[in-house]
Amino acid sequence: MIPAINDSDLITKYSSLLKANNVPIIFSIEHLSLLLGYSEELLYRVSNSPRHFYREFEIPKKSGGMRKISEPLPTLMEIQHWLLRNIFEKAAVSKAARAYKKGNTLRGHASIHTRQSFVLRIDLKDFFSSIKRFHVQKLIFEFGYTEQLSAIIASICCLNDSLPQGGPTSPAISNIYMKKFDENLLSLCRAERLRYSRYADDLTLSGHINPIHMIEKIKICLEPFDLNINHKKTLLMRKGSRQIVTGLTVNDFVSVGRNQKRNFQQAAYYIQRFGLDGHMRKIGANKRNYLDHLIGVGGFIVHANPSDYKSAEMLRYLKELKIIYS
Repeated sequence: MIPAINDSDLITKYSSLLKANNVPIIFSIEHLSLLLGYSEELLYRVSNSPRHFYREFEIPKKSGGMRKISEPLPTLMEIQHWLLRNIFEKAAVSKAARAYKKGNTLRGHASIHTRQSFVLRIDLKDFFSSIKRFHVQKLIFEFGYTEQLSAIIASICCLNDSLPQGGPTSPAISNIYMKKFDENLLSLCRAERLRYSRYADDLTLSGHINPIHMIEKIKICLEPFDLNINHKKTLLMRKGSRQIVTGLTVNDFVSVGRNQKRNFQQAAYYIQRFGLDGHMRKIGANKRNYLDHLIGVGGFIVHANPSDYKSAEMLRYLKELKIIYS
């Protein structure tokens, strides 16, 4: 294999920059194809016509409506996972970014904002689709890769010229893209004596907040990133009301809402008593994934409250039942 960079001094400089950024040394698209185990022809096909390498489906949103998921087909999935493991997971991100990082949990994210006077939650509008291919190409180029490599890697990771919701590389790329924004807002919050963290497209600030002032500051911070606030989902929660961060109550300590826990345990109890089909008929449920939904809710509850042994026992029962129905 002949590197795309031929001058020995340039090769040394090029390699040193990639090493400094903790990403693998890749000289050319031919070199990338050998590392991936797929032909150059396939890489060009994926980058030129990515829509042929995805399947699309919809899942319900918690807030209502449907969310479109674009999932790579097996070949592209394998390529993206290689890029994720070897490039994007190695890049530095802000400590304010709490999602899509090993060792980080919903509970850990929520615990940052316990016992605060105000909690301000801000949702970013069309988060993944607002991060465009040229944004991704720019950050890959900043790792030290050539323009040609940066362009093809960005195209492999994008669909319809933006990050697809469902691509394995999209979450990690979004954290890298948001690093400068996170650092800017973190500095601003420190100056204001506020706490700040971000879980994907969900920004959370807490402390003695002047909401109008902070929202205007956040708008200014977002402008260079081509992102906007979804004002319909902006929520200011005072100490006297329930303060919820990523589905967990944070007023005094991190916990799951009583109603959510009670409803889960009640549903599991009725399934034990009447059987899954009998319970679903009784409540009028017709979702094919009802059991999966309950297992997901139970997993969330147990994850947030590891000492909730009753919910953990109910969850084990439902998982065993799932095996029977599979």
